[in-house]
Amino acid sequence: MLHFSTLTREERCSGGEIGRRASLRCWWEQSLGGSSPLLSIRYRPHSVCKVGAASFLVPRCESPPIPLITLTPILEPCSLDATLRVNETFHSIQGESTFVGCPCFFIRLGGCPLRCHYCDTEYAFRESAPRTLGALLDEARRVACPLVELTGGEPLAQARAFALIRMLCDAAFTVLIETSGSIDIQPTDPRAILVMDLKTPGSGECEKNLLSNLAHLRPHDEVKFVLTSREDYLWAREMIKTHALIDRVRAVLMSPVAAQARGKEIEGCAPLDPRALAEWILADRLQVRQQTQLHKHIWEPQTRGV
Repeated sequence: MLHFSTLTREERCSGGEIGRRASLRCWWEQSLGGSSPLLSIRYRPHSVCKVGAASFLVPRCESPPIPLITLTPILEPCSLDATLRVNETFHSIQGESTFVGCPCFFIRLGGCPLRCHYCDTEYAFRESAPRTLGALLDEARRVACPLVELTGGEPLAQARAFALIRMLCDAAFTVLIETSGSIDIQPTDPRAILVMDLKTPGSGECEKNLLSNLAHLRPHDEVKFVLTSREDYLWAREMIKTHALIDRVRAVLMSPVAAQARGKEIEGCAPLDPRALAEWILADRLQVRQQTQLHKHIWEPQTRGV
């Protein structure tokens, strides 16, 4: 249940289209139940939003800034009985990152405030059910896979995800976090490994990148770019240079986008030729890692739970 300390009704996401597409209005209210501070329209100075055991400091904002999502969770103790909205859990082969090919237990959380054109998990926007942190931790132990990934949707959009990350790290799992980087990563347990997916112009969500997150990446984290075109590649190349990403993180990953059909809430995307991307990387002597989504080569690309 969300509580606003100083927000009025009209200051919340009231359905008005101010700087957002209609499909993004109050995604939390529509898909996960209750209100969300992530897409609120206006805030009064120093407002504090609460979602269960988590609070958010919200700066004054008369109109949505760019990026919109700049909330920093204030984490409070979470019990094992606290819940998250979960889309699915499954044991599969890790298809991306430097852990590609490794068995991995995935926890896919529900909901996402972004609508990337090429999103291949649109079903996670609105399909989810509550599960306790304790139940998720118990399932991870039963599966007995040392590698666990939190993904989505956008897993960090639910503040209690930070508590689950900490619990999994305490239980000696290697924890990967697949995040868009549109939400402040500072509360993430430093033992976890962030795989930050910086959104390129071709994603349709480039303006949502919270670039201040780059300063908080650690040497064991990874940065990923999903590329739809030569223009995306040039943009990513400049980001790598400007922010010294090669020296900042463990790996910089480049993925040629796969074909994605138009969905109910996404525009869809044509594929990028992997060979073209490989040739651009080689021509520029760029010290990155090209990757494809291995699981889509093993199973049918639209298969869930893999």
